[in-house]
Amino acid sequence: MKPDRESAMYKKVLIANRGEIAVRVARACREPDVRSVAVHSTPDRDSAVVRLADEAIRIGPAAPAKSYLNAAAVLEAAAQSGADAIHPGYGFRSESPDFADACLARGITLIGPTPSVMARLGDKTSARALMRRVGLPLLPGSVEALDPRAAEELARRIGFPGSSRRPRLPPCRRGWPSAWAARPSRARSPSAIPAWAPSNSCSPRTAATTSWR
Repeated sequence: MKPDRESAMYKKVLIANRGEIAVRVARACREPDVRSVAVHSTPDRDSAVVRLADEAIRIGPAAPAKSYLNAAAVLEAAAQSGADAIHPGYGFRSESPDFADACLARGITLIGPTPSVMARLGDKTSARALMRRVGLPLLPGSVEALDPRAAEELARRIGFPGSSRRPRLPPCRRGWPSAWAARPSRARSPSAIPAWAPSNSCSPRTAATTSWR
């Protein structure tokens, strides 16, 4: 039996995303008879989710930083529409503890993990340490942050990451110092060096962009 609106967990959900995930959330709101609000940038005003949702609010121009990533604009749209919950989809603000805290401060439910869970699992080092404490399986690698020398020693023991197309080639070792320095900022927490098959490419650029993702 289709639940009525009085029994629904939320009365109105603001969808803080775009594309297929936004459409999926809007469709999911229909079954329990929850009203949906689509936020959109100027170029997305005719998108599928805008047509599907019960309401739509423009939150900024094309640049995501000025629209979908603009927390103040999203929260203002929630207040304007009377939404009691925000579904962030994935990407954008879905993994932001600060945004989750801001929602709580305004009495709005963010559908997803709590701010504390986001903060603990958003950092690879703390996430792996937590997983080890509760007995979950981990890929080979370190739990604590390592300096370049310790990381290289560990990588030599468990195998350098790389392509699986030619797994019998020797590990990539040339250019380790420069590769370490050039690794992406999001991977500066060197907590996981999984034992993937070694790569035939030993350029610092390749090592920096594939070894610590």
